[in-house]
Amino acid sequence: MKHSLFLSVAALCFTPSLAMAQEVDRVGVDTIVVIGQRTGPDYQASNASAATRTPTPLMETPTAVQVVPRAVLDDQGAVRVDRALENVSGVSLVDGQGVENFFQIRGFQTGDLYRDGVRARAGRLLMGPRETANVERIEVVKGPAAVLYGRLEPGGLINIVPERPLGEAYASAELQVGSEEFSRGTLDLSGPLGEGGALFYRLNGAYEQAGSFREFRENERTFLAPVLQWNIGPQTRALLEIEYLDSRDPLDYLNPVIGDGPIDLPRARNLGEAGSFMDTTDTRTTFSLAHAFSDAWRITFKYDHDDLSFDIPTQASIGGLVDPLACSLASCEVYRFLVGTDGDGSSDYASLELVGEFETGALSHTLLVGADYLRDRNDNVFQFNFFFDPIDMFNPVHTPVDPNALSAPDYRSDQSIRDTWRGYYIQDQIELPGNVFLLAGVRFDDTESRSSLSESLFGDPPTLTANSADEDATTPRFGVLWRPRPEFSLYANYVENFGRSNGRNADGALLPAQTAEQWEIGAKTEFSGGRIVASAALFDIAKQNLAVADPDPVQAAAGFQVAVGEVRHRGLELDVAGELAPGWRLIANYAYIDSEITRDAVASGGVILPGNTGNRLFGVPEHSGAIWTTYEFQDGALQGWDVGAGVVARSEREGDNANTFTLPGYATVNLMGRYNFDIGGRDASFQLNLDNVFDETYHTTAGSRDSGVGFGAPRSLLASLRVEY
Repeated sequence: MKHSLFLSVAALCFTPSLAMAQEVDRVGVDTIVVIGQRTGPDYQASNASAATRTPTPLMETPTAVQVVPRAVLDDQGAVRVDRALENVSGVSLVDGQGVENFFQIRGFQTGDLYRDGVRARAGRLLMGPRETANVERIEVVKGPAAVLYGRLEPGGLINIVPERPLGEAYASAELQVGSEEFSRGTLDLSGPLGEGGALFYRLNGAYEQAGSFREFRENERTFLAPVLQWNIGPQTRALLEIEYLDSRDPLDYLNPVIGDGPIDLPRARNLGEAGSFMDTTDTRTTFSLAHAFSDAWRITFKYDHDDLSFDIPTQASIGGLVDPLACSLASCEVYRFLVGTDGDGSSDYASLELVGEFETGALSHTLLVGADYLRDRNDNVFQFNFFFDPIDMFNPVHTPVDPNALSAPDYRSDQSIRDTWRGYYIQDQIELPGNVFLLAGVRFDDTESRSSLSESLFGDPPTLTANSADEDATTPRFGVLWRPRPEFSLYANYVENFGRSNGRNADGALLPAQTAEQWEIGAKTEFSGGRIVASAALFDIAKQNLAVADPDPVQAAAGFQVAVGEVRHRGLELDVAGELAPGWRLIANYAYIDSEITRDAVASGGVILPGNTGNRLFGVPEHSGAIWTTYEFQDGALQGWDVGAGVVARSEREGDNANTFTLPGYATVNLMGRYNFDIGGRDASFQLNLDNVFDETYHTTAGSRDSGVGFGAPRSLLASLRVEY
């Protein structure tokens, strides 16, 4: 691994984007300003670009949008995106065995994160949890966003906005150490290059090593993010941006389930073996060019290329209980098998957008016309040995894994996937008299999916299966917002979604794409001159064409599926953020989700039955919420000190779609203390974060009895020393 690569890399770079468009919107043709800005302690945001791809005040955006600013990440010691998203209503982390971030938004699971409007994932490959070293803020758009972004899940969109170059010299360094041998160093450098005032750079870097409260888990990662901005002229700017990640993330095989809940095992116990990890290398390059024709019209071009590879060597994986009837509290064996996989992929994304502002009579328009193109490549190899020494959950005896055990695998598959998406969209934001705002948009998608699968069993000659699907869809979006007072808005929207194809039917064809539609109404308000923002939303989302097992038991045993499933989620979300009084900041949320599987099918005795119809979708808490508050002492003996505290809570969740077991609800308490001081004229701070103060034992999301459940982290301490120049 590259232990200190970021320390020897100078500022390369250069980029625009949604963040870039937000700045261009505020810039006239006679001046160019630097995109980046020093982020202060604010917890609230007044604008966001992800929901409309134009810089629109949140009070005039007819959909639910939540923003997590950098200040919240810093105060909470969030080094991964999943921790930051606890501050958003209706968003929950789904356990990805330690090697990937999956989230539920409004109850629907997604593995996609977007980086400045671009899907940050090559192909359908695994990738490690997302860094926060260069994150300026995180914008979460609730509900379907396919009209502007193409195929995705209907719960919402998570968009990460990276930091941009600054107009003046800046440098900061931070060292963090914590529980389980955690150590991490970060560096942030920015400023102008040369004397001409046309070139600016930023370089973020991080290096990390850590252990874990779980056996056999260690990680190491190097992250670099250089950026260069070139102000070509008063109306034109360009940026080039690179992100590089080299990581080794541990795999954590989860614990099977007996009866109606998780088994009472020590949190440290890992039923896998030592050396379970995933190596990932990811390099992303983004080039953007923006030009303002006038104060009202501008055009932006973006090209993004990502190369990603991962390798999971021979691992002992968990496959369920050997004999559930023989299990007791003294002995219970778990079946295990050997698996190894590796893959590499790439993605190419390009977009061209024209934004114009004009008037027709009493109506003011912001028109967006755009086209985008995405090509994904994914090639991976999967190898499998059916039998490896079982292990007793209560009396584990570990068996070292022979790294060459898969040289002659029982099963091998070579899979190749090619996805191509072309999208064309138009959107008009109209301001009417009486402070009424209309939003109307439509997108046409033309998609192609090609896959081939070569499979070999016990060394037999491989069999080849090829599948293809060409689909297109037109997705509309409508919203209306009324702002009767500057500090209060009411809105409603209707939007449709175009998702992906998942699974194959008995004819070998890919299943049709999943679709969805949403109705939403809500209210937004500001207090204290915009220092406090709050919102409430009621939503109803239905998702169709979910893959379920083929009702024919023979076809189901062969792994074939049919697209007849449907799920509906209705709910309420509340969010508030801001400064309640000088120095007293708060971010809090609550969500209620009524989850129901409205259609399912399963065969029994030759009769088609409704299966899991009427059940809750697995992993979706009925109630969830979080609160985090900090106070900065303004004067007196404690001036220079900040203190903070928060709670994250989830109600019980169903462990599988059959609702045969539940995961208990939980609440964790977190604390923070920071002392700000001066070192030779430089700002410095020492910070302590204590998470899960009362050492609550809790479980993360499951998906079935065999896939099992994982443990949440126990009490942990993180100490940080930060110096700014």
